[in-house]
Amino acid sequence: MRLLVCVLLFSMAGCSSGRQVAIPVMKPIERIVATTFDVPDMNIQGFDEVEVPVDQVAIIAKLVTPTELCQQQIKPDIHYHVADLRIEHTDGSTAILHVHWTGHNPAAVSLDERTFYYGGVDEAPDSAMRLLQLLRSYKNDSARKARE
Repeated sequence: MRLLVCVLLFSMAGCSSGRQVAIPVMKPIERIVATTFDVPDMNIQGFDEVEVPVDQVAIIAKLVTPTELCQQQIKPDIHYHVADLRIEHTDGSTAILHVHWTGHNPAAVSLDERTFYYGGVDEAPDSAMRLLQLLRSYKNDSARKARE
């Protein structure tokens, strides 16, 4: 009987090895503002805030929307923190999404820097690098428009 009670408590606490973790659901997005970070080991220079153009929000959302629990342990010295995205939802709420390079597709994303999920993928072989390329292009476009 004691064993049955222990097994039930263990299962109810979610401590089993096959524990199911709920995937965060992304609410409809109104605006994304991103900040990228320096990654000297990869020769990447970060930059301050850039707003994702409204017509590009769906592309970025696809890359960073959590799809499944990350199966690898994310280590800050190996899996570089490449960007933070401030996501403003249509209901007025906001979330900060942290994006880490995984060395493959997809990127790792987290709301709390403790639990990581894989984001979505597109045709690029590395989602984190694709995200940085897109954000840099938006930054360059906004700088060019400011000069005009």
